[in-house]
Amino acid sequence: GQDLKCDESAVTGETDIMKKSTQTDPFLISGTAVTEGRGTILIINVGVNSFAGKLAMGVRGTPADTPLQVKLGWLAGMIGKIGLTAALLLFVVLTIKSIVLSATDPEQYPWSAVE
Repeated sequence: GQDLKCDESAVTGETDIMKKSTQTDPFLISGTAVTEGRGTILIINVGVNSFAGKLAMGVRGTPADTPLQVKLGWLAGMIGKIGLTAALLLFVVLTIKSIVLSATDPEQYPWSAVE
């Protein structure tokens, strides 16, 4: 290129206009603006392999749980365990009640009478 200058501030934060040449700095970063000059480019990387793509993939990592999420997860687990315990206890009590009542009054539960 001939006197090619680029504004890379959107990507790098550098406010100075960068001069590009084939000997010292031949690469243009995606997202930059050419402010003056002429040149021919060859695209080397696109998508996640580009500079912007690598930045985006680096930021996209799995975030760690916040302390509130950890506490809510613990609370949800405890509520589930208490609910399961209550359901099992109710099942056992009602089953025992049914057995006792069918033994004491077989006419009330005709399906349980032994003939």
